[in-house]
Amino acid sequence: DDLPRTAQEQLEDLVRKARRYLHNNREVSDFLWHTLYLALVSLVALSLDTGQHTLEQNMAVRSAMADASFTSSLGSQGSIQFANVQSVDDLWGWAQGPFAETVAGRGDAQG
Repeated sequence: DDLPRTAQEQLEDLVRKARRYLHNNREVSDFLWHTLYLALVSLVALSLDTGQHTLEQNMAVRSAMADASFTSSLGSQGSIQFANVQSVDDLWGWAQGPFAETVAGRGDAQG
């Protein structure tokens, strides 16, 4: 039984352990699903064209999340928007600022 396991067997074992862990830990599972949901909503809202046929809700979310200004981690740039994110610190600044405010319902949505 000391034969080396293949990568496929190791992956299957890891997936089995992860399923067992998530099944026994409902809070972790819920957190992961909610995180995935927020990531997908953000991706859809930020990637859609804001043309004439865009839903007002998408334009409002985009204006609150992507067009809102926040302080850059580089300091010298001052206030920036999502399109000007240049570092992980800037991404965290956006996530804790405009993104969190929009998700909590306090964002400056204009559609």
